[in-house]
Formats: sequence, C-alpha cells, structure tokens
Amino acid sequence: MMECTEPGCGLADQVAAFRDAFRRGSEEDIDRDLARLVRMTQEYVEHVMYPGGAVAMGREGTLDNLIGSSIAIYESIRSLSDEIRNDRKVIATERLDEMSRHVNLATHHLMVAKASVLNNERRYAESEECLAVALDIEVTPEAANELGAALTGMGRYYEAESCLETATLLRPEYHAAEFNKAVLNDDTGNHGLAADGFDFLLNYVDLDRFGCWCGRAWRWRMTGSTRTRCAALTRRPACGPIARTSSTTRPTLCTG
Repeated sequence: MMECTEPGCGLADQVAAFRDAFRRGSEEDIDRDLARLVRMTQEYVEHVMYPGGAVAMGREGTLDNLIGSSIAIYESIRSLSDEIRNDRKVIATERLDEMSRHVNLATHHLMVAKASVLNNERRYAESEECLAVALDIEVTPEAANELGAALTGMGRYYEAESCLETATLLRPEYHAAEFNKAVLNDDTGNHGLAADGFDFLLNYVDLDRFGCWCGRAWRWRMTGSTRTRCAALTRRPACGPIARTSSTTRPTLCTG
C-alpha cells in the first residue's frame, strides 16, 4: 500500500491514539499524544490557509479532497472531545475544542475558495450550495462577497446587493466586493453608479485581479492604455464568455 502523503494524513490515527492513551490513563502518553495531535492539526490548518496554499491555488479537485479531509478531522476531534467531556474527564477538552474550531474555520475558507472557482465557471447554483455551508460556520466578508457574485449571476439582484453590503460592512474598502457591486449596478442598468465603481477601482487595484470582468467598463469611462490592457486581459481563454441567467428564488442567506 502506498504511503499517504496528502495533508491531514495520519490525523485520524492520532485521534485514535490519543483516545487509547486517555483510556489507559497514562499521563505521559496523554501529554505526548495530545501534543502530537495539536501539532499535526496546526500543520494541516497552516497548509490550507498559508499564502499560496490550497485556498489560494483554487483547484477544484484539491479543494474537494481537502474539504472532505477537514470535515472528517473536525468530526473525529469533536467526537473525542465529547467523549472525554461526557465521561466527566475535563483534561484537554479546551485544547481539543480549540483545534476543532480551527479546522472548522479551515473548512469555511475551503468552501469559499471552491465557490470562487464555481463562480468563475458560472456554476452559480453550486456556488450557492457551498456558501450555505461556509456561512453556517461563520459569516465572513469573503463568503458574503462570493455569494453576492453568485446571486448576481443568477439574476437575484436584491439578495446580491444585501450580501455585497454585508461584505463591505464587515471589511470597509473591500475591493473585490466593490467590484462586484459595480457589476451588479451594470447588470441592473445603474450605469452611472457602475461607471463610478469601475473608475474608482481601476485607479486603486491591479487590473489582473479583475481582468475577466473589466470589459464591462469599456462602455463607460475607460480610455487609452487602460482600455487596451483591459481588452487584452478579457481575451484570455480562462475568462470565457460572461453569461447571465435569471432566477426567482426567494432571499435566504444574507438578508435579515
């Protein structure tokens, strides 16, 4: 059998080892196995979250594998923590609870990263499903922004506006959300507001971040070298056509 080299490999074994050590009651074994479990969990979360890591890479297959791993790791740690707590043995429960929170947050960011991939491929309904899970874990500006983009793509503009407002309230001057607001305004015919938004952003952010969408600004205030560069970025094969569908689904996640 080939040795497992994926991130998170061995964590389930370490959970089992700690459970066995705890049942044997050896303080030395408990301390050793808990320290190892904490270290491996930290390494896993860092692998997921560090700049240039799995979330930043945004490959759907990799994200799916890591989402599955994160959920399994979270459930096994929570189960272990609950078992110890139910036995009135409170040692280490705080450390385990903290670990499970970190792993759950990693799952959130993985779901948001997958939703971003799905939005870029115009798979908006699938993106909404991922973001429902992510937002159930925690409401972050990244999740609200991606949901706003997905809802805009499905023509659910009222909900989209609410989500994008949430994103910018959580993080003022959040350029990705400001850009999606401009897209939303363009879609709904508020071209003056869209032009203001694009004009502001194109003065402050790198066009490469929004290259697949900046063609939307051509009709308004883009001229000269900015227009030429934007045209080149939009023609990249990765961008594909910008498609829109409609939906009458009622608001669910971001409206209150």
